[in-house]
Amino acid sequence: MNKSYQALAVVWGVQHYRHFLLGRKFVLITDHSALRYVFQPVRSTPKLSRWAACLMEYDYILRYRPGNANPADALSRLPVVENERNSGTDVQDETPEAN
Repeated sequence: MNKSYQALAVVWGVQHYRHFLLGRKFVLITDHSALRYVFQPVRSTPKLSRWAACLMEYDYILRYRPGNANPADALSRLPVVENERNSGTDVQDETPEAN
């Protein structure tokens, strides 16, 4: 996922929880290393500059944590285990014919 989508997710989440976050110091933890620089004074696009301006009213610290060290990301990294019930056969193949 590119940095614009990641930045949009941060802005949307912060604005969604605005009533909890305004006036409080909080930490934004991201697993996308490019976001560390997106909200800095020098930005690449006008869109990112506008989003950074939206976040200026909040008192936050942006921290990077790699995805493999992020417990919230653990379920998405679990290996998929095939079992007998999920063997790739179609449900219609297992359903008896009605006469």
